[in-house]
Amino acid sequence: MWPAYYGDPPTSFGIAHPREGTGRSHSLIMCQPLLGEAICTHWASKQVAQWASKEGYDVFRFDFSGTGNSLVDPASVTLATWTRDIERAMDLIEERCGNSRVTILGIRLGFALAANVTLRRDVENLIGWDPLLDGKTWLDDRKSDREEHADGSFDYQGYPLNNRLLEELENLQVRSVDSVQACAVTTLNHRWDHPPAQLGIDVFEANDSWNWSEPVDTLFYAHDSVKLICEQLT
Repeated sequence: MWPAYYGDPPTSFGIAHPREGTGRSHSLIMCQPLLGEAICTHWASKQVAQWASKEGYDVFRFDFSGTGNSLVDPASVTLATWTRDIERAMDLIEERCGNSRVTILGIRLGFALAANVTLRRDVENLIGWDPLLDGKTWLDDRKSDREEHADGSFDYQGYPLNNRLLEELENLQVRSVDSVQACAVTTLNHRWDHPPAQLGIDVFEANDSWNWSEPVDTLFYAHDSVKLICEQLT
């Protein structure tokens, strides 16, 4: 396992889990959720990454720009910035590990961002964990923990999101995953923005229960979700 600041300039942060033993020539890019959701899923994400590396994947999980340990000023972040984070992560792992085959795991809003990347980059599989298909739903879930400032800007769960990004999120929507094999693992109280069958997304239901709209102080030990996600990688 090795940490990496990457990009140009190298301000985005991620952690790589190189394959152990015989490799698959296959990378797993993990698009973590945003804001407090990333904290809550830290344990589960690490479990998936460690399992996948033992199964021969070269794994890279990262913090989107303006979040976590990435050094980008949140005031400058746009949807294009977050999309570029995914593509740069793909480029980094291909350069370091030489893999041409890619699977992306998108957690929550990370799925919608990853789906847009599959429309122009060669991705073999797209896996979602409680995926969101539009940004408006994600913002609506955060309204109870939103603070408005005098200049008209907002903090969500204590994180500043600039007005341009908020407008782009309002209009973000997954319209197609036709270019990739797509599936999703969902917890008991997950609700879909749009019927997944319309997009050809296969759904596997976990026994974990989770309320993503309420930030919590403890990590989320989602054993069944982790198991089902790993099964999709076999």
